[in-house]
Amino acid sequence: MHTDQPSLPPEARAPRHPYARLTVRGRRRTLVGALVVLAVTLVGLAVTAPALMTAAAPGGIVSWQLATSGEQVAAILVDWGAEGRAAARANLLVDLAFAPAYALVIGLVAVRLGVVLGRRRPAGGMADTTAWAALLAAVADLAENALMLSVLAVGPSDGLASATRTLALTKFALLGLALVLLLGLVALRWRARASGEGS
Repeated sequence: MHTDQPSLPPEARAPRHPYARLTVRGRRRTLVGALVVLAVTLVGLAVTAPALMTAAAPGGIVSWQLATSGEQVAAILVDWGAEGRAAARANLLVDLAFAPAYALVIGLVAVRLGVVLGRRRPAGGMADTTAWAALLAAVADLAENALMLSVLAVGPSDGLASATRTLALTKFALLGLALVLLLGLVALRWRARASGEGS
């Protein structure tokens, strides 16, 4: 159900984001649930992070994500030891919930800002692109996590390291784009409020 469509002004852009079929109430409830999951998973990631920051992995789990070879991944896993590998597994499992949560929060906040701004250009397109970029970032994140969990089960290889790095870089690029666009929407909303166009 496209609840935003009837009230769109002539110059507005029709919604093409992944949540267009949700009602306003449905999006609101989904956002609240995603915020709760996001808060809980952030705590879980924070708890597991310290054990992963070692000499071989100064960036913690990100050092593994960006490793360029199976040999580098193996060195990280050896440096972590059994305790660190257990923390990494826990971190990755928590991230399986964290990824969709941040995608929903970023996307639904962007969609809400787009609606408040009347879906006018460029807000409508920015909102849609933000929602899709965040969602695709989460998909890349989940695929990356699956590869890393498989490494913990069967061991590292150059192929797995390369695939993990590609997915991580894709995730970071899409997430960066989503956040930049979200900040742009916030700026447009602030400007609209300052000029008296919105309450």
